[in-house]
Amino acid sequence: MGNCLSPSLISDDQKLLRIVKMDGKVLEFSSPLLVRELLMSFEGSGVGVISMDSSQLLPLDHELMVGSVYHLLPQDTKPPLMADRGESKRVKVVLTKQQVLDLVKMKMTVEELLGDQACRSKGEEPMRSCGRWKPELKTIAEAV
Repeated sequence: MGNCLSPSLISDDQKLLRIVKMDGKVLEFSSPLLVRELLMSFEGSGVGVISMDSSQLLPLDHELMVGSVYHLLPQDTKPPLMADRGESKRVKVVLTKQQVLDLVKMKMTVEELLGDQACRSKGEEPMRSCGRWKPELKTIAEAV
């Protein structure tokens, strides 16, 4: 990620549109170009502008201007969540009598219960690996 190209490095006689690829190589174009045209050659990527604190992908109809530096960025290719697609999934949860009583008496939330179940299904101890660690040793009182 250490690849950097400053726009101030472009001299007046060398006005080019520069695209920095993910491997650090720089593509140079002498005329403006649409993001859509550039991405025909780079499937699964997006063109973005990177600032000091964030990066922003540009829309497909955005015109890349001569004299500017743009970056090819990987596009977020995660599939949409099931709720976004209108689908549902059935899940079977096995509860002990004590867990049912805790749920009814509101001593434990469903999220806590499912977190414990997920840890047990992986063979892990729920108190140690799920973020609710408590020390097992008793406090030793100091002599005054």
